[in-house]
Amino acid sequence: MRIGKTALLSLAGGALFFAGYWIGMGNVPQLTESSALNSNLAEDLDGAERQVEDAIRRWSSKAAMSEGDVRRNWSPRAMFIPTRNQGQGMLCIQLQLQPGNLGGSPVYCYQAGFFESEEATKLVAEYSDVE
Repeated sequence: MRIGKTALLSLAGGALFFAGYWIGMGNVPQLTESSALNSNLAEDLDGAERQVEDAIRRWSSKAAMSEGDVRRNWSPRAMFIPTRNQGQGMLCIQLQLQPGNLGGSPVYCYQAGFFESEEATKLVAEYSDVE
């Protein structure tokens, strides 16, 4: 009788697990190349093209791979880090590794006033020891 109760409880628990899994998977958005996540990425990088190009060039040189390989395996992400001076700060570009690849995500930070300055690609901080 005990084995029967245990088996019945095990089957009920398994059925609940799979029902929850099935319901949960229906609520997860499917990410594709054309998803909203990737369209927001282009908006985040608006005006930072020179810094992104410089970060890609620096990482391709350090990782000994072509810039095309870097573009395929890493996605640029912009972050603004403010300083105490109002409106000043650093623009940091993180090359975020695509899912399924091995390696790290380097970060390159550029000087304050990066949109107005001719020296917009002046590197002020580099965090690229991530291999």
